Amino acid sequence: MNGSWTIETKTVQTSYAPFKDLDLTYTVQFVQDGNNLKGSGEKTTENGRDIAGKAHTPIKITGTINGNSIEASFTEEGSQRESHGEFHWKLKNGSGTGTFLSTAANSTGTSSLTPYTSSGVM
Repeated sequence: MNGSWTIETKTVQTSYAPFKDLDLTYTVQFVQDGNNLKGSGEKTTENGRDIAGKAHTPIKITGTINGNSIEASFTEEGSQRESHGEFHWKLKNGSGTGTFLSTAANSTGTSSLTPYTSSGVM
């Protein structure tokens, strides 16, 4: 898990209508120590469009790897407020798929984890 990864999320349910169907992409640098995982990075796209400046909100992730599962908590320093949440991924063929939940507008949805390349996927 050491190295750069891309996390993509799609909001399925939220208490704030403009967040519905929102696609976000983060680039994160992970370091694995045994079953423990730590990462930091930033948001890079919203709905497929590159973002700039303050929109590149930082994200920090800590989690554990158990077999082919990753359970992780995150903190994102948004432009208006800090939000917290969780990622739940199942690993297969070097990538992960799963879900997320966030305190940002009580959002939940799908999430993927892929090794980073310049095109965002490997």
